[in-house]
Amino acid sequence: ADPQWLSQWVTDRVIQGAVWRENWFSLILEIPQSLRQQLLHRARTEDLRRSGVGGVTALLRAVADADIARAVFIAFRDHHRAFVADHQNQEKQAIDGQLRGLLRSIPRSAIVNGLSDLLAQPPEAEDLAVISELFGLRGAEADEADATLPQLQRERLREYLKSAVRFALSQDDFRGEVKGHLSSALARVGEPSDIADVMEMIRADIERVRQGRAAMARGDRSAKARGSPMSWSGWHVEALVHLGHLDSEPFLLDLLHEPEYE
Repeated sequence: ADPQWLSQWVTDRVIQGAVWRENWFSLILEIPQSLRQQLLHRARTEDLRRSGVGGVTALLRAVADADIARAVFIAFRDHHRAFVADHQNQEKQAIDGQLRGLLRSIPRSAIVNGLSDLLAQPPEAEDLAVISELFGLRGAEADEADATLPQLQRERLREYLKSAVRFALSQDDFRGEVKGHLSSALARVGEPSDIADVMEMIRADIERVRQGRAAMARGDRSAKARGSPMSWSGWHVEALVHLGHLDSEPFLLDLLHEPEYE
């Protein structure tokens, strides 16, 4: 009888976690901007599992647009920096996980729209790390998400990722994760011609591993030495096949000469 009252009632129950199925969301008429800001604040400052209000992230996911996507991206990026500096803190660990999960659940198109100005700028380390990890996810779920990205957005993201290759190669990526995620992300929105960029990152990663092993053999316990056991060969191989299909065969055969790719 009163849709506005019902909308508020359902919104409150979703936040509390009392109802959670998505078909309840059709009864919600709108989420005021003030409430969106409150939900975002709680998502980045509270361990929602401990608070018992898991519906906060479900509601944000349901109403995610470009503005929310950008806000969640910034919240995760900034919080992750604080978490890395204090990685033993369990509350920060929980918040880091819930922000990461929320960001991954937002439609890729909303994220690209929300980050349009950032994608037009030269890459920066923290932004690139989050973007390449997000779009470099592997598996059926990631394939489905990437398939829904409109062509204009794919091209915008591709240009950003290609511009990031030179930047990534200049970084002290001792564990190889920057190149691994970037290779995978570029493969999902790239063209067959981008195989050259992936191969350049592969060669750099092989050199990273060999230099790290040599340092460890000398008794070095630096970050370079400790990072050498990390292998991203599976990610890079999958990127080559994703980009080139049958045309990737010569590159794969060439890599068989490298012990790291046997």
